[in-house]
This record gives sequence, structure tokens and C-alpha cells, in this order.
Amino acid sequence: VVLGDAQIETLTFTSNVISSVTTDGDITLTPSGNGKLVLSAALGSQTGEDLVLTAATGQTVKVEGTSVTVDNLKISNNLIEATNVGGGITLSGTGSGRTILTGTTEIDNIQISGNTLTSTDTDGDVNLVPYAARKLVFGLDAADSVTSVNDATITGSLAIGTSALSFDGTTITAASGNINLL
Repeated sequence: VVLGDAQIETLTFTSNVISSVTTDGDITLTPSGNGKLVLSAALGSQTGEDLVLTAATGQTVKVEGTSVTVDNLKISNNLIEATNVGGGITLSGTGSGRTILTGTTEIDNIQISGNTLTSTDTDGDVNLVPYAARKLVFGLDAADSVTSVNDATITGSLAIGTSALSFDGTTITAASGNINLL
């Protein structure tokens, strides 16, 4: 039984604190065999620094359990959700970085897969609606075309070319010259 501080090689034991005597010295806790390091209380820093878990080269930091909560974000099984009422989740790249989703992605009743945007509802429409008086613009090269597998319905007016031909209700108007129907 030791009363007060104790030092064994480069470790000091003071009250409930184990610290390194060596400047910037690491403290390694290594269980034997298949044993695990088990902590039964929250991890924290006495001096307020961030707590950093760093895996050794070639290893990963693995958190086991049913879920992990970081701030207002909970990860459980294959679900990522906000824990605060009305909380949003933002996925964002930094600088010129992108947010990349691979495979088939579903947002409400819209499915995006490769170059295809479809409705997941039976007989569901896909509505592309610009804000207020703005336009829906398709950037097409000369070799491209707009194709509809089924009927296409256009509400409002449709202009083709910079201003060469426009459709509005039952009226077809040419900016100049004749309209040729072949």
C-alpha cells in the first residue's frame, strides 16, 4: 500500500490520475490475448483539449454497439438521422470538394440511378418546376435531343432555339419567316 504519489519508470500515479513523466510521452494500455480495454465512464480531457482516437497504421478505430451519437447526429445500423427536433442533416464537401452519392439514391418518391430520374410512386409524375418566373433550361449540343418515352405535357410556353420558334397554348409563332410543317 502506497500513500501519496507513486512513480514506476516513466509513469506517475497521483490520486485518480495516471500521467507520463516523459515530455510528450504516450501511455499505452495493452490487454492480454483477446482482452479488451473497457472504459465504464465517459472519456474526457482534464484540460479541455479535444479527445482524439487514433488507430495504429493499418488499423481502424471501431465503435461497437447499437448506435453512435455525435452532437445531434445519430448513426445506427444503415441509418443516419438528426436527434434534435426539426434538425437537418447537411452533407457538404470542402472548397472545391463534392458530395458524391454512388448507386441508386432515393429522395422521398424520386429515384436517381445513373442518368435516370424516375418516380417511385405508381403512376407518379416527375415535376421539374423552376422558382417563380424563372425558366427550365436544357443545355443541348447540336447532336443531342430531348426524348419522351411517353407523352410530354408542357404547361405554359415553350421556346425552341434562342427565339426562333415558340409554342404558347395553341399558338405556334416564328420569330421571322415561315413555319414549315413537313
